[in-house]
Amino acid sequence: MAQAATLHEEGDQTYMGMKGDIIQAMDRRMNLFALLAAKGQMARSFIGWTFTEARKKRKKPIFLAPFSDISWIHSSIVEARGNDKGREGIVSIGKGVLNCMGDASYVDTSDVLNHCFKKATIEGCPYQSGFDLETYREAKRSGGNILVDSHEEMKEKGMCPARMALDLAAEAEAVVADYSFLITEDWRSVLKFLERDGQDCVLVVHDPASFIRFLRKKFTYSLDEQDLDIDNWDISNLSEEERDGLTTLLEILSDLSHRTDPKKQIERRLLIEGFRERAEKKRGSTSLVNVIGAVKGMLTEGSFGTISERKRAKELYMMIKYWLGHYTAVSRVRRESETGDSIELSLIDLSIFTSDLLSSFSSVMLIGDTLYPHTIYSYILGVRSEKIMNRSYIDKSTIKGTSILTMGNVDISFKHRSESSYLRIVENLSRISETTPGLKMVILPSYFLLEQVMSAMAETGFKYPVVEEVRGMSREEKNGLLDEIKVGGDLMALIVQGGHLARSMEIGTISPDTVVIVGLHLTPPDPTTSQMKVHLQKKYGPNVGHIISVLMPAITKVMNVVNGMVSSEMERNNMVLLMDRRYHDRRILECLPRFYDIKLLEGPGDFDGGRFLEGEDIP
Repeated sequence: MAQAATLHEEGDQTYMGMKGDIIQAMDRRMNLFALLAAKGQMARSFIGWTFTEARKKRKKPIFLAPFSDISWIHSSIVEARGNDKGREGIVSIGKGVLNCMGDASYVDTSDVLNHCFKKATIEGCPYQSGFDLETYREAKRSGGNILVDSHEEMKEKGMCPARMALDLAAEAEAVVADYSFLITEDWRSVLKFLERDGQDCVLVVHDPASFIRFLRKKFTYSLDEQDLDIDNWDISNLSEEERDGLTTLLEILSDLSHRTDPKKQIERRLLIEGFRERAEKKRGSTSLVNVIGAVKGMLTEGSFGTISERKRAKELYMMIKYWLGHYTAVSRVRRESETGDSIELSLIDLSIFTSDLLSSFSSVMLIGDTLYPHTIYSYILGVRSEKIMNRSYIDKSTIKGTSILTMGNVDISFKHRSESSYLRIVENLSRISETTPGLKMVILPSYFLLEQVMSAMAETGFKYPVVEEVRGMSREEKNGLLDEIKVGGDLMALIVQGGHLARSMEIGTISPDTVVIVGLHLTPPDPTTSQMKVHLQKKYGPNVGHIISVLMPAITKVMNVVNGMVSSEMERNNMVLLMDRRYHDRRILECLPRFYDIKLLEGPGDFDGGRFLEGEDIP
C-alpha cells in the first residue's frame, strides 16, 4: 500500500520521512519505489541522501538515468558530498564517452568489455596503445566529465575514452551513467570489472518510464537484408559444418523476413523445421543448437575486427537464443521499411532479464514520476512484492505555475468517434482560443483526426488564428511552420503526436503557454503489443495486462508533456488540458502522479483559460 505525505511549508515531515525510508530500505535490503516529481529540490535531496547512506554502509551507489539527466544528478551528489571536496570520485559516464575510437557505431559497455579487454592486455587493445598519468588524474578530478571533450587529445596519446571511463568507474565512490552502462546482456562482467559483488552496490534508477522504454528497445533484436547475407560475415574461424549451418540459418531468416504478412507472428516451428529440412537436403550433420554455439564462441573469443561485426553477431545470438527458448513472452515479426525488409524479435516480458539483475543488488531505488499504483513496475521488472517499499512524496510546489485540467465532453475512442465528436472538439477549441492568451499547441493522435477537426473548423467558421501541421509536408515546410510558431503571440497550432512539431516542443525548441492533448493517445496495435497484452493478462490478470500494454505508453506521453511544461528555473504560468472523457475515469487518473492535482471540467462552459494562466483557482 502506498504511503502519501503532503509537504509542509518547513518541509520537515516529508523530507525526514523520505530520509528514514532510504535508511530503512538499505538496512533491510529492501527496494524503495518512490513517487516524486522528476526534478526539483525533493529529488535532489533523495539522490543526496541515497549517496550519503550508501557510503556510510560502504556500498557503492550506481545511478542510472536518461543521458539528459546525468549532469544534474551528478551535481546533486557533489552537493551532498560537499562542494569543498570537488568532483573527484563521482564519475559521470554517458553516450559521448562510451564510443570506440576505431568504429563509428555506438557501443555499450559489454561491447567495450568484450572487444577491448578480451585482448588480454592493454597493449593488445587496438585503441589503447598508450597511457598518460596526468590525463588520467585530470579526468579523475573532473569526475570524468573531461572525457566528453578530450577524445582527440586522448586519441593522440593512444588512450581509449571507453577504457578510461570504466577505469574511473572502478575507483569511483559513485557512478552516474545512462542506462546502457549496466543494462547489457553481460552485466555480470561489468560488476566484475568494477570489482564489486552486486550485494555491495545500491542501484538507483531515475525516471522509470524512460527506463522501461529503454529496456523495450534494448531487448528488441533486428537483422536486415544486409545482415542476413553470409558474405558480410567473417566465418574463417568456423569449421566447414558450422559455416554450412550458419549459411542455412541466415537463408531461413531471410526467407522469413520476406513473408507476405508482416502483422502475423512468425511461429517457432518454421525456424526449426526449416533448418532441419535444409540441413537434410545438404546432408549436413550440424544442428541448429550447434550453429548458435558457434556464434556464441565467436562472441566470447573477441575475434571481431570491428564493433559493428560483433554487434551483428550478438543480435543473431540473442534473437535465436530467445526464439529457441520458446518463451511465451517473445514476439517474432517481420518489418517493412524503405531500405528493405527485416526480421525482428522483442522480449516482451522484461522480467526474464530484469528479475535476475535487480535481485543481485543490496537495494534498488526506483525514483521519479512513477505510475500509480507502483505495483505495475514490480510486475514489469519481476521484483518480489514483499521486498518493495512503495512511497509517494507529494510536493505540489514542484509544478507551481502549471495547471492541469481535463475536459470530459469529448470521446474520440475508435468506437465512439463521429461527426458530433469533431464538432465538440472545435467547440472546445473555440472556447480555449476565446479565453486563453498566448501560444496554444493542440496535439492530436493522428493526421486523420487532425484533418477531421480541420474540416469541422471550416464547416463552423472557426474565427481564431490557427496553423496546421498537414500530412506530407516537406522538411522545409515543417521548419517554416516551426519558425512561424516560434514568433508566438495569440496563435493556435494543430499538430500530431510524434510529429516534427511535437518533438520540437519536447526538446524545448517551442515554449507554448498552453498544451491541449486531444484524446488518449493509445499505441496502434501491432504483433508485439498484442502478444504482450495476452501474456501479461494470463500472468497477472486482465486489468494489469491492459494497464501495462495499453495504458502505460499513453499515460507516459501525458507525463512527458507535463514534465516539459514544468520549469524550476523560471517563473512562468502555463497549462495542460486533457480533452477526452477517459481522463475522468478513475482507472486512468490513478495511473497519473497524484501531485498533478488535476481539475475535472465537464465542458467548455467551465473553462476560463485566462484565469488559470494567471494562477486563479476556479471552483
